Amino acid sequence: MKRMIGYALCAMGGMVSMAFASLETLPFKGDALPGGVSCRGALVDGARWKDASGEHIVILCQTGSFKSPAGGREDERDAEVYAHRYARAGKSWRRAWTVRDFERNCPLDLHAAFLPGSLTVTDLDGNGIAEVTFLYRLACRGDVSPSRMKLIMYEGMRKYALRGVTTMPPEFAFGQRGEMTPDPAFKKAPRAFLEYATARWKAFEIEKSFEQN
Repeated sequence: MKRMIGYALCAMGGMVSMAFASLETLPFKGDALPGGVSCRGALVDGARWKDASGEHIVILCQTGSFKSPAGGREDERDAEVYAHRYARAGKSWRRAWTVRDFERNCPLDLHAAFLPGSLTVTDLDGNGIAEVTFLYRLACRGDVSPSRMKLIMYEGMRKYALRGVTTMPPEFAFGQRGEMTPDPAFKKAPRAFLEYATARWKAFEIEKSFEQN
């Protein structure tokens, strides 16, 4: 039977959930990554495991805001998010895939960040190959309008995504309901993938904070 567990990340306050079929959880130490495993910005979450394809590490990093490159307005800022999966190859690690997204040239309140607690590693179809799922939000706004939100799921090198906007908190009477569109790739995936992704989206869809990143 598949079961969900959580464990505290070393030197971090985040949690990673793993659903097990034939996955083996390995200790993830955010303050002691193996040589060759790195990304730009601050490391905010990660996980390490073994499945039928070998040993893997996923890391989530974000830059926070920084001044836009020369040529823009003085008050414009950028922010970026990066997700990487590394696969072990003997004594070294090779980068298997990268997700990179960003907000550019923002003169207002800027936000580009992963959602705490959204990273999961699962084997929903029980084939011995892990799925990695996480969510993040992007926004450049001067009011309390919705953020763009994206859910990314990978099984091996196959990528799936949900894209849309957040739902505003109930106290904002003028707020709007969020919306979400599944990637067409889900049509060729096991039904459990979209069901799980949709449930994860709903768990994070309500915007709870309007703090600047």
